[in-house]
Amino acid sequence: MLGNLIHACTEKDANSLLLKTLLTIPGPSYGCVRYWDWIEPHCVSQLAKKYGVSEAQQQVYTQILVNIKTLRQEKTALFGDINDPETRQLLEADGDRLTDPYLVWKNVGGAEWIDVKTDAANHLECGAGELKTTVSKSLPQGGLSNEYIEDM
Repeated sequence: MLGNLIHACTEKDANSLLLKTLLTIPGPSYGCVRYWDWIEPHCVSQLAKKYGVSEAQQQVYTQILVNIKTLRQEKTALFGDINDPETRQLLEADGDRLTDPYLVWKNVGGAEWIDVKTDAANHLECGAGELKTTVSKSLPQGGLSNEYIEDM
């Protein structure tokens, strides 16, 4: 299915509407800025596996990577830095707005957890605690990985 999607972007998407959509909708996790950002690393990692990937699957992943290379060469402007105003304008020209990055919360200090008690009548009594955190935007390097989140 992924192969067909990328093939459609390469061969059938004359106005780049499908490609622009994939380049602007949110990623499947906080590790990807955009939906597009997981595809190429996924294909590369599948091809790097020694076991569990059939020859037919290898051919599909190889063709996806060839199609991605073609797209990057033919539509270079769409693959620019998404923080660049000109690139953003090109991607958002058809009404798809780039989403804001996910927020990443990191525990940085002592935590007092919620104290929960029930009485004989099963009434719930809660006590609030305190947790010190930092909040930062998920901005994966190059849009490919967010393994290491720098402290803000």
